[in-house]
Amino acid sequence: MRKREEEDAHQNPPAVDKLQQVVHSNSTGGWDKCWEQGLTPWDLGQPTPVISHLHRTGALPKGRALVPGCGTGYDVVEIACPERHATGLDISENAINKALELFSSLPKARYFTFLKVDFFTWHPTELFDLVFDYTFFCAVEPDMRSAWARKIADILKPDGELITLMFPTSDHIGGPPYKVSVSDYEEVLHPLGFKATSIVDNELAVRPRKERGEDDDRDALAGLSNAPPPRKSHSLSHQLRPTSAQKRHHQLRKHSLDDVHVAPKSVNNNNNVDYYDSSDDDFFPYSTSNSSSSTTTTSNAVGGADYEVYVGGTHSQRLDQSLCMEDGDDPDGNRECQPLPEFIGSGGGTGIFKVPTRASVHPGRPPCLELRPHPLRETQVGRFLRTIACTNTQLWAGQEGGVRVWNLKDVFEPGFGIAGRVMRGDEDAAPYIESVNTSPTHCLTVDTGNRLIWTGHKDGKIRSWKMDQSLDASTPFKEGLSWQAHRAPVLAMVFTAYGDMWSGSEGGVIKIWPWETIEKSLSLKPEERHMAALLVERSCIDLRSQVTVNGVCSISSQDVKCLVSDNFRAKVWCAGSMSFSWWDARTRELVKVFNVEGQIENRVDMSAVQQDQAVEDEMKVKFVSTSKKEKSGGFLQRSRNAIMGAADAVRRVATRGAGAFVEESKKTEALVLTADGMIWSGCTNGLLVQWDGNGNRVQDFNHHYSGVQCFCTLGTRIYVGYVSGMIQVLDLEGNLIAGWVAHSSPVIKLAVGTGVVYSLATHGGIRGWHIKSPGPTDNLIRTELAAKETAHGMLVKEEHLRMH
Repeated sequence: MRKREEEDAHQNPPAVDKLQQVVHSNSTGGWDKCWEQGLTPWDLGQPTPVISHLHRTGALPKGRALVPGCGTGYDVVEIACPERHATGLDISENAINKALELFSSLPKARYFTFLKVDFFTWHPTELFDLVFDYTFFCAVEPDMRSAWARKIADILKPDGELITLMFPTSDHIGGPPYKVSVSDYEEVLHPLGFKATSIVDNELAVRPRKERGEDDDRDALAGLSNAPPPRKSHSLSHQLRPTSAQKRHHQLRKHSLDDVHVAPKSVNNNNNVDYYDSSDDDFFPYSTSNSSSSTTTTSNAVGGADYEVYVGGTHSQRLDQSLCMEDGDDPDGNRECQPLPEFIGSGGGTGIFKVPTRASVHPGRPPCLELRPHPLRETQVGRFLRTIACTNTQLWAGQEGGVRVWNLKDVFEPGFGIAGRVMRGDEDAAPYIESVNTSPTHCLTVDTGNRLIWTGHKDGKIRSWKMDQSLDASTPFKEGLSWQAHRAPVLAMVFTAYGDMWSGSEGGVIKIWPWETIEKSLSLKPEERHMAALLVERSCIDLRSQVTVNGVCSISSQDVKCLVSDNFRAKVWCAGSMSFSWWDARTRELVKVFNVEGQIENRVDMSAVQQDQAVEDEMKVKFVSTSKKEKSGGFLQRSRNAIMGAADAVRRVATRGAGAFVEESKKTEALVLTADGMIWSGCTNGLLVQWDGNGNRVQDFNHHYSGVQCFCTLGTRIYVGYVSGMIQVLDLEGNLIAGWVAHSSPVIKLAVGTGVVYSLATHGGIRGWHIKSPGPTDNLIRTELAAKETAHGMLVKEEHLRMH
């Protein structure tokens, strides 16, 4: 044994020996020292050949890719493309600086990112579709390999791919690089649900590294069957994660019927069918489909300079490639084809996956108008959309740096943002115009009478924007009237039937801006803007201060979530997380406060309080003694208010204990007024509550398990957006009419346009849904499909012949 160790040590190149000395002598910055001294024998100075081959052949998944231990980043740059954003990690600052120096000026630099972080302590904001590991696993201490596997499982999507090249395969002692074999990967990956789809000898391996391998793993490969691989469009294995939701992830994203071979439908006893869908649904983790299985295309890989191992299922493009292994003993260099090893789950011999059916449109939802396909998250730093509002001809969106507007007549025109330039993340969006840079926008409201859009911002300001101004794509448009409305962010705004603007902020602060002052300020000239803002600020009516008596406030101090004006009854609804306040829009007085269960928390008789205060003021002025009866009444009123306020505070504190979870699930997130005068509120547990116009709870419904995020109403229909990305349509009686998965992330805002309901998701995607079916989009698709029907039938027939 000692002789074997000496031989292995003798065979190590001098650079590797020196590298091991530097790494072991400096436990914290050893790798950075290696880059300083040029001890980088793993750096090829070019992309890894096998990853270049997979990228060129289209065998890599699209979406988000990660390369840990990227070094100078050749592999990161190689796989980066418009359909795939690549991220390279390295613990060495010198390596990252060198990568940035080499590649930061490339035209494709927008598609990759380099980060100087520790892989084991890094917490990404989003999961990855692909992780490529070449010389990283072998550099990790053997006792850290379990932590490596756990981290891979944490950052990889449930149907993501791990491709790793196994190196070195020699049976040497010590490291780095440490000895690696297939069993080393299986030992740490199998307990986490990873399954090997294929173990392939890598004919593209770097030759000096390949020749140093042993034959242990080759013997294992030799035991594979010589039968040709079966032709199928899915694999019977996938990454098993019992705590993760199943996801549909399809690698084929070609939607044209001109150049795509359409696979035939498979005969299956289960009538549920999975369809190839748009890119949004590829990432949707909470599908409400009734399908008993998902056609995942996981490809988590293990392999090396000698072997390449895929873990998970693969798609038809990868199966069409010949997965062959070179036989080193064959003098003629013949290659024998090896099948993919398959792992069939228990099920009594019944298959758990189905061949996916290709469809030109999604059968589970109506066709939509892609106003803005969702961009990659990395492209939206400082530009995330927060809310939308719609007029008859325009769609306005509030973002972190101001607002943007789409002219709905131009939604099918080509164009990319300001002056036609390609804005990163908006390459496929309809043409739009952006405003000047402002504080982040939190809320939007449409003022049809004045032809204005009003926005509330994080800096506490309210700004106005003209609808009818001439928008020039070359220059951002500017705001009109603006003033400092609150010290905290403006969270909600609404106009009453009397023209007053009501705004809500943090801490339950509600302010009224009278219409007379706003009208006068709007009539001033632009050079008098400062005077106009000052005029509006001085006219403010603070409702919270009006209902505060002796330091006790009758309304909740929770942040204002929503403001809704009932113009028929002249009432304004103000919703917090756990309570509602009901106001008279004409007299601007508080009517009552009640909680989410409809129970009155503190009924305030404002006339009695004001009358009592007036009597006391008169006493102080005239120095006239009052009767004991009057004094007693004023004291009792104040005591009652104080006791009820204290009791409400005690109740709120008590709910933070054992009942905190129950209270959290009942939080109000959205509020809307319907055509029949009813008020609907949505809760975090998915509950829909119907209230009458007097603030009485009528009934509740629960049509979906996920939390409600937003409402909109059109005629006799109510549209509800959920955290799961689902949109549901209800009638005024609360009956569910339709529902579909609209986005792959929460629907945070709905807006009604002319015959179209627009939805905004947290990832920034905006889609339009026609209110009637079939709509204009259906007619376009029907015409296109009819023109392609003959070619489509020929392709299906050709595919059948080829399969048989």
